[in-house]
Amino acid sequence: MKTINYFKKLAFLAVLLLAASSCNSYLDKPAENKSFTKQTDYTISGNMILPLIGVYTEFNGTQWENFPLISVRGDDVNAGGLGDQQDYAETDKYNYNKDFWMYNSLWQNLYADIFNAHSAMEQIALYKEHATNKALADQYIAEAKTLRAWWLFNLSRVWGSVYIPKSSDPSELLVASLSTKDVVMKHISDQMDEAIALLPALNPNERSDVRGGVTKYTALAIKALANLELKNYQGVADATSQIISSNKFSLESDYYNLFKLKGKLNKENLLEMQYSDFGQGSGDNYSYLFAFFGPQGWTPKVTGAGDGWGFFEPSIFWLSFLIPPLRSALEMLLP
Repeated sequence: MKTINYFKKLAFLAVLLLAASSCNSYLDKPAENKSFTKQTDYTISGNMILPLIGVYTEFNGTQWENFPLISVRGDDVNAGGLGDQQDYAETDKYNYNKDFWMYNSLWQNLYADIFNAHSAMEQIALYKEHATNKALADQYIAEAKTLRAWWLFNLSRVWGSVYIPKSSDPSELLVASLSTKDVVMKHISDQMDEAIALLPALNPNERSDVRGGVTKYTALAIKALANLELKNYQGVADATSQIISSNKFSLESDYYNLFKLKGKLNKENLLEMQYSDFGQGSGDNYSYLFAFFGPQGWTPKVTGAGDGWGFFEPSIFWLSFLIPPLRSALEMLLP
C-alpha cells in the first residue's frame, strides 16, 4: 500500500512539473494582438516614413473582391451578370447571405487595413518625439488617417452601423459597440478636417516621395463623400469647391485614356494605386486582378492577356449613356 501511495505522489509531482514547464513555454511566447517594437530605434528620423509606406503597401495591395462587392449598387453594373453569382447579385438588394465568403473577406480586409493604419500612426508618433521635423511627422500621420478614413467609409457603406476602432489593438472588436452610419460618416468628416491642414496642397502627381499619394485634396474628396452620405449637400459643395478652385486638377478630355498609360498620374486623379510591370513586357508584375471585370469568350490582341470572368457586365443604362444611338432608341421604348 505504501508503495502504491509513493508512486501516486511521484506521478502527481511529475504532472506538476510538466504543467509548470508548459506554463513557462506559454509565458515565453509574445502576447497576442501586441506589437513589440523594442528593436526599433525611433531616434532615426530617416526611418519615420517606413510605417507610412506600410500603409500604402496595404492600400496598393487591395484585394480584388473589395471593389466589386462595394460597387454593385451602382446603376452602371449588372451584378452577377452570368447568373452564377446569386449572393453577389443579392447584395444590390441588401439581401445578405451570412455564409457568402465575400462579406467575410471584405470585413476582414478592411478592418485589418484600419488597424494597420492605427499602428502606423502610433509608430510615427514615437518617431515624432525625437524628430526635428515634427511637421513632417504630422503630415505622415494625416496621410495614414486619410487612408484609414477611406477604408472605414467603404466598410460603413456596405454594413451601415460598424465599429470605429480607436487604436491598433484588434481585440477591441471583442467588446465593440457599433456606431450608426451617420455617426461613422460624421467621424470621417471630422477626421478629414484634422488631416486637411496637415497635408500638402498638391496634385498627387506632384509628390516626389510617394507618387500618387494622399494630399489635402484627397482628404477633401473623402470629406465630400462622407457628407454626401449624410445628405449634407452644402458640406459636399464646400469641400469640392476647394478642390476645383485649387486649379490643380483637370478632367481628362478622352475618358478612354484613363485606362491606359496616359491615365497614370493623370491630373484628374485625386488618389492613385501604384502598380508596375517593372519595365518588362512580360514576367513578374504587381497589379490588381482585373479578370473579374472582363467579358468571357474573347481573345485579346495582346499576347499573354486573357478574357475575364464575366461577373461585372455593364448595365443597359450605362451603355445608353456611352452610346447616343442606343440612348435614343431607349428613349423611344421607355415611357
